[in-house]
Amino acid sequence: MNSVTLPAYYNYWGKARRGASPPSPLSTCGEGEYNTDGNRWEYHLLVYHCLDVAAVGRVWLENDRALLQRISSALNCSSKEDVLNTIGLFFALHDFGKFDIRFQSKIPEIRNIIWKNLNESDLLLCENDLSGYDHGISGYSLFIKYFKELFAFENIEDEIEALKPWIAAVAGHHGSIPKQTHWVEPLAENTVFTHDRLSRKQWMKDILAFFHSDIQTVKPLTTETQPFIAGFCSVCDWIASSEDFVLLEKEPVDLNTYFKRAKEHCTRSEILEKFGVVGPRVLKYQGISTLLPDNSVPQQIQTLIENIQATPGITIIEGSTGSGKTEAALAIAWKLLDAGHVDSIVFALPTQATANAMLDRIKKLASKLFCGQGVNLVLAHGKAKYNETFEKLKKAGRTSNFKDQGIAQCAEWITKSKKLVFLGQIGVCTIDQVLLGVVPVRHNFMRTFGTVKSVLIVDEVHAYDRYMYGLLEAVLSRQKAANGSAILLSATLPAKQKQELFNSWNGSDYSNGANSNLYPLLSNIPNTGKPLFLSLPEGINTRGKTVKIEQVKNNDSLPDDSLYERITDAINDGAAVGVVCNVVDVAQSITNILRGKCSHPVDLFHSRYRFKDRQQKEKNAIDLYGKTAVRADGRVLVATQVIEQSLDLDFDWMITQLCPIDLLFQRLGRLHRHNRERPENFSTPFCTVLSTEKNDFGAHELIYGDTRVLWRSREMVGTCGGEIQFPGAYRKWIEIVYGAEEWLGENCEPESVVGKSCAFRQMQRQAWFEAQQIVTDGRTPWEDTDAAAISLTRGKEMGLNVVPVIADKVTVTLLDGECRNNFNEYDWAELLDMNSIPVPVSWKDWLPRMEDGYIFISMDYLENRWIWKKGNRTLTYDTDYGLKKMEDKE
Repeated sequence: MNSVTLPAYYNYWGKARRGASPPSPLSTCGEGEYNTDGNRWEYHLLVYHCLDVAAVGRVWLENDRALLQRISSALNCSSKEDVLNTIGLFFALHDFGKFDIRFQSKIPEIRNIIWKNLNESDLLLCENDLSGYDHGISGYSLFIKYFKELFAFENIEDEIEALKPWIAAVAGHHGSIPKQTHWVEPLAENTVFTHDRLSRKQWMKDILAFFHSDIQTVKPLTTETQPFIAGFCSVCDWIASSEDFVLLEKEPVDLNTYFKRAKEHCTRSEILEKFGVVGPRVLKYQGISTLLPDNSVPQQIQTLIENIQATPGITIIEGSTGSGKTEAALAIAWKLLDAGHVDSIVFALPTQATANAMLDRIKKLASKLFCGQGVNLVLAHGKAKYNETFEKLKKAGRTSNFKDQGIAQCAEWITKSKKLVFLGQIGVCTIDQVLLGVVPVRHNFMRTFGTVKSVLIVDEVHAYDRYMYGLLEAVLSRQKAANGSAILLSATLPAKQKQELFNSWNGSDYSNGANSNLYPLLSNIPNTGKPLFLSLPEGINTRGKTVKIEQVKNNDSLPDDSLYERITDAINDGAAVGVVCNVVDVAQSITNILRGKCSHPVDLFHSRYRFKDRQQKEKNAIDLYGKTAVRADGRVLVATQVIEQSLDLDFDWMITQLCPIDLLFQRLGRLHRHNRERPENFSTPFCTVLSTEKNDFGAHELIYGDTRVLWRSREMVGTCGGEIQFPGAYRKWIEIVYGAEEWLGENCEPESVVGKSCAFRQMQRQAWFEAQQIVTDGRTPWEDTDAAAISLTRGKEMGLNVVPVIADKVTVTLLDGECRNNFNEYDWAELLDMNSIPVPVSWKDWLPRMEDGYIFISMDYLENRWIWKKGNRTLTYDTDYGLKKMEDKE
């Protein structure tokens, strides 16, 4: 292509970096020249980079039928060619704001090479013109400005309104989708204005013609689908901007030639596969039995899966703890994968511990779903980098050939940013990682892109408060808008919550549907077609369990001497006893008392340990009380809510403080969980509930909020006749306790309980509205590296993180001797994370001031423990009891 005929838009650079001589392959259309540092600038023409992004999007869609289907559904467009051209057009416009002298002048050395006729005396730019120029929002504004000049449509304003969501989606690729236009002319002479203006107009006209796009027929984007497209564009931009995406053009070429080369290069380099975003071939669905352990047959809810069609929609699986809901969900996901409706799975869980446990399970099953290249399996939560299994997956991603048959791995590129966590074939995460896709944090749309193209599985969906439900409903709405799929799991989901989830999906009421109140229940609502509610036929064994239960009431909901004696006797008889407390201080106190009365091991596990110690505590609990534990003698584990969900523990007898009935049922799931030989007096599941005689539940009320739920739970346990029959209790008890109707007659609810409950529910309603507002109000986004951004998914102030350090040291030194001066910034940050201890926000008033997100407490080592004292308060730490708080009576 002769330089004389080059359009003006070839005089702009799009990507650049400094590089040592000789130039690296990134250099395109010229090798640059040395700058004042003696380094060489390497650059890539703007028009080529724009076509790179469009080429990545085109090749990805041509190789991912599920993603093409999602985008076609989002655009309500059945023509593959129209979809490809529309995506190509707008992706090629994503950097429209770089056709501006202010952006080009950020690296004048390159500007002067490419724009040879520019006279620097025509520029009056100051530093603020360069640093303050945002090419994203400027590109959005410029498109609207020049669209009016280029086209003379009769209904031009309507056309612009229809196109605004599109151009905003692609212009927001640096983190924030623009909502309003903002444009200020640069300080320069008219010759510069003219050059920029002609280049922009010509690029718009040529790129429209290049993608054969009739701008008036472009399918509109909705509020729900815009983030999906924005995320797709951002990911393609990141890939096309990476050093691995190398195209070397020594001479300028026309757009068609370059675009063809870019597509061929993307395909030939296999960069999408290398980066893990296009995965291996999905294996043909072989039935749920394939996902079960050898020689196992489907049980309970699993037997219903073959009745579910492989069509997009929402499915809610309600079944008892240990009934195989996880495998049932994965079987449905596999059907959707095989049918080409989704290309990946995102599995969200309530806690880091449950996510870690799920990662180990999913890793074993990944090779049964995918074949060929390595399956990219990602773990996403705040402390994922400390998970041993995930570290091994990342190592495999760095060292193995991504085409290795059946190898589970995690491609290195996906791990470079938390924004990319849902781009592999299977993502396992905490629920906050999914909710970040709808709250105002930068690049939230990249998470939305990952979830929408996947089947989203949410475990323990009953476990979230009203604020988080407000966010989850927004997530589900976006899934549905692109004809996506979601699977929600619960053992204890109240009917009202279930209906709210259905409402967020398609606004329909299924509360009176045939079989909709049975249990266990599989509710499948396809996006098109009739809903299906499946339960087990009468007479089929549902693996029922009867739990004998007693309630011990006193003033403080603590064990009395008689109960301590019974616990000691049980341990002497060889029983594995679990004591579950609602408060860490209580767990520590009970442990201390039991150790004074018992010669057998008394273990303690709660949340208030250094993370490095908590990891070991969790492992010990699973080793000693899990499925494969060898039980030669009796022992007792005193714990808090940390063992409530998804940890595979098994006790012969459980003692628990009163909690909401659904959480009590979760705890009972750790009682006689597996078939094993048990001590003579513990052949029947038995639970003791510690409760209070008063209607003021004290600290328990502060933890769980709704006094009426606690009161009703206590009444249900006290009037059940000494036993609970499962699975029937799951539906019946949950609806009675969480139902809106007031209890009348002999069990009439006290006015004080009703009053507190009404106040709590009003607060919850307000929290739901706040969540909805956060999703839609367009506030300035946070950086998602900021802890405050994570708090947006919880709707409340984040807890505090305490780091104990050795007192009287000149340099900050951790309890195990690591000194700040011996570590670089990154390694030190990891050490602080591993040594941090979560504590309640209420401690903030008397702890030292926070520094860089942590509160450092200087401790002295006395009598085999670390001690910190301030006024009448004392904190001690050791790896056994964790962080203990004591207050002297004044």
